[in-house]
Amino acid sequence: MLSYLDVPFQHAHPEVLKRMKRPANAEKVLERVKAWRAICPDLTIRSTFIAGFPGETEEQFQTLLDFIHEADLDRVGSRIRRSRARRSTNSTARCPTTCVRSAARASWNSPRNCRPGA
Repeated sequence: MLSYLDVPFQHAHPEVLKRMKRPANAEKVLERVKAWRAICPDLTIRSTFIAGFPGETEEQFQTLLDFIHEADLDRVGSRIRRSRARRSTNSTARCPTTCVRSAARASWNSPRNCRPGA
């Protein structure tokens, strides 16, 4: 049997989680991840996060990046969230380049995503 969890944490900053209407608390999630790893050291944990949620600041995004590194997740995926107006097929507006780069950085630079043999 494979020791694998896929848990969509979505974000780590409390204000962003509140706007998302998510009850999660980053500190409790980190405690849970550590407990899981204590029980099963070979556990692989994958998660997905939403970058660019409406109103997200650079500081809040940095909190998310710090969380990803502290949680020591094995695999990380990211989704860029755009407002409904920007998602319209008739709209040429796009998520700012910094948002796209930041989301990619979160996904590609996860502590274990680039680890040999991971």
